[in-house]
Amino acid sequence: MKIVYFIDRLSTPGGMERILSLKANYFAKVKKYEVYIITTDKENSTPFFPLNDKIKVFNLDIHLEEIAKQSNFLKKRLKIKELKKEYLEKATNLLNELKVDFAISLFNFDHDIVYKIKDQSKKIVEYHFSREGILIQTETAKFPKLTKFFFENFELKRYHKVFSKYDRAIFSTKRDLKSWNLNNAEYVYNPLTVSEEIETNDNYKQKTVIAVGKTNFIKAFEYLIEAWSYLKDDFPDWKLKIIGRRSKTDYLDPIVEKFDLKEQVKILPPTLKLKEEYLTSSIYALSSRYEGFGLVLTEAAWHGLALVSFDCPCGPSEIIQDGEDGLLANPQDAYDLSLKLRKVMEDDNLRKQMGQKAKENVKRFSQDIIMPKWDTIFKDLQEE
Repeated sequence: MKIVYFIDRLSTPGGMERILSLKANYFAKVKKYEVYIITTDKENSTPFFPLNDKIKVFNLDIHLEEIAKQSNFLKKRLKIKELKKEYLEKATNLLNELKVDFAISLFNFDHDIVYKIKDQSKKIVEYHFSREGILIQTETAKFPKLTKFFFENFELKRYHKVFSKYDRAIFSTKRDLKSWNLNNAEYVYNPLTVSEEIETNDNYKQKTVIAVGKTNFIKAFEYLIEAWSYLKDDFPDWKLKIIGRRSKTDYLDPIVEKFDLKEQVKILPPTLKLKEEYLTSSIYALSSRYEGFGLVLTEAAWHGLALVSFDCPCGPSEIIQDGEDGLLANPQDAYDLSLKLRKVMEDDNLRKQMGQKAKENVKRFSQDIIMPKWDTIFKDLQEE
């Protein structure tokens, strides 16, 4: 079987790039499929995450940076149209040469191009975001109400139309799948990013809460820092570690200073030793406004951490079994998040019980369980 994935770039350490590398490696190594990845331009084609030697990466030399150089909206639209035409021509030629069975878009620049390619392959689109999340993101626009109106009444309808053009649209959660109301769609959870049995955190007296992610609007660490301000006096020997890339609009340091938390809250850069950070913590906290899935929750659970998260769209409520392996707090409610953290922080036995349950429950996301679902999709499409 031959599979090709389309993605803008492989060079960034994002969740989508990580999941793509995992699936591509699985298909190449375990299933012995021929796997290709097509990126947009040369500068962004070097993988951040390792790829199996048998996977071939092509780039189309499409320069997306040219869009940002245009001086006004009309010129930007014309440049996008020009680049999409170039993309379609190059991708069509390449796929007719490769003769793949399945062409899979990850809903990047190519999202409204791949299904137009005329070749023998079945077309699949994966959506790693969420409909509700897009509407929440409009809050960051210069004119939030107008932007939300535009997305609700035009852009999301365009997305729906694009999804319907594919042979199959795949979403990351049940909740997001339901929100789109499509006949050609289903959901497949993201698999665990680790497959080997690893050392599990069994020291639940470690007084560290960890959070991982880029410091941006989506991850909303300001809620977590505010939640910590309600806990600091009662838990002076506990630490909060936030690990991730700083965004250009990072605004967390002033919040840490405002609540006088410099001694307890540490904002640290990305690390290749994240495993060690998990194993020296006992609780994972997620304060996102929204998620596409919540990959960090499954990673933390695999390392045996108790989970505390906002019940945000989409993913946490499908990963965390509330009251069993973690606790869910009201979305964007820092005080409620602090109450849930307090409950787990003050009880060593509860932390241990939840951490052990998290390690057990998260096995339902193992590669051995999730990846065969993709083979079923491929088989069903071949039979249609």
